[in-house]
Amino acid sequence: MRKPTVLVVDAPPGEEAQVAFGLMDTMHDPDTGASRRLHVLILTLCFSRYQFVWPTWEQTTAAVCEGLDEAWRFFGGTRCR
Repeated sequence: MRKPTVLVVDAPPGEEAQVAFGLMDTMHDPDTGASRRLHVLILTLCFSRYQFVWPTWEQTTAAVCEGLDEAWRFFGGTRCR
């Protein structure tokens, strides 16, 4: 017996984004000369799948907020109702 398929309707343009924040790898920090863990925030617009990637040395609330602010600048702002 086949399982039913559930259709997920995409949100209209400008209505939805997905955010992920994770560890990439250990990399050389040119400012300190040390090896450090590099994290990235990835924001994907659901309708277009257009992405913004924000690399950061820290995994903190401040780093997430900074990355989100830069993402909105990159995408040209957000739509308000």
